Amino acid sequence: MKNVLKIICVYVGTVIGAGFASGQEMMTFFSRYREKGLIGIYISVIFFIVISSYVLNYVYTYNIYSYEKWLERIVGRSLCKVLNSMIILFLFSIYCVMLAGTGSLIQSFFGCRPLVGASIMSIFLFIIFIYSLEGLGTVNMIIVPIIFMGMLILGIKAIGVKAVVNIPDNINMTGNYLVSSILYVSYNSIGFLAILFSMRPFMKKRYEGILGALGGSLVLGVMMLIIHKTTNMNYVQLKGSQIPMLEVGKSLGLEFYTMYGLILLGAMFTTAAANGYIVLDHMKKKIKLNHILLSGVFCIITIPLSNFGFKRLVSILYPIFGYVGLFTIIWILYRKIRVLL
Repeated sequence: MKNVLKIICVYVGTVIGAGFASGQEMMTFFSRYREKGLIGIYISVIFFIVISSYVLNYVYTYNIYSYEKWLERIVGRSLCKVLNSMIILFLFSIYCVMLAGTGSLIQSFFGCRPLVGASIMSIFLFIIFIYSLEGLGTVNMIIVPIIFMGMLILGIKAIGVKAVVNIPDNINMTGNYLVSSILYVSYNSIGFLAILFSMRPFMKKRYEGILGALGGSLVLGVMMLIIHKTTNMNYVQLKGSQIPMLEVGKSLGLEFYTMYGLILLGAMFTTAAANGYIVLDHMKKKIKLNHILLSGVFCIITIPLSNFGFKRLVSILYPIFGYVGLFTIIWILYRKIRVLL
């Protein structure tokens, strides 16, 4: 059961980065569609279940230990090198964005320079990287349940507040909730697929992967529903906010504001840890350095990089990787349907 919990927590911890935990992703992909946003969330959860169960079953069956091995099997060695380089660049960029987000958040709480926050985060990440996948699994088993409970507490409190302004019927809603839900899964697929393909050491039995996929997807679904309900009820007030859920916390009092700030830090930490682990694992195959030394160098050089406008870089990379993720999803669904037929 411990291995199942590790898979669930690493899976969830990878997805719930700054965009998810802040509420910005729910606002963008679901809350803007009001009640139909709920349908979009259900569709996304189904996609998460199908994709993650396929991946973890595939990992167990073929004894796969990395995303790269699977990619090579479906697109060939030459194209795999190109796609894998793009994926590593994307994950590296997300890692740096999580550092930048941590620096900004700690600055807003304590007034210190952003690099201080990024440096503190890097020290803790270095400790995780030393212990490799086992360290990643352990820290997620500690942090993810705390994040879940914190979101639940804040959501229940916010939903219970009577002075909430619902979205007016005449508010302009653009786009399609079905397309949005598919794009949401595609948008997140690169990160969580990369880490799921590394879960083989946690699977002693096939059922552990299946339960991990189901449990992780359902936990994500519950968290999505909590944030969606909270942001949907306050959509008009939160529409222009950069960190909607933190604004909700602030409106409920200093203790909730502080609590959700810690939740955001935890979410950014788990996502940075997962992305950093994949990047480091790739680097170890290319650079013949001691694991601890390589981890230390990686953590040090990424601290100043967190200030070099990676948010803007990712805004360019996200659409590109959305298409890469969409291709991956289509291929997985095709393979799944072919097996069923």
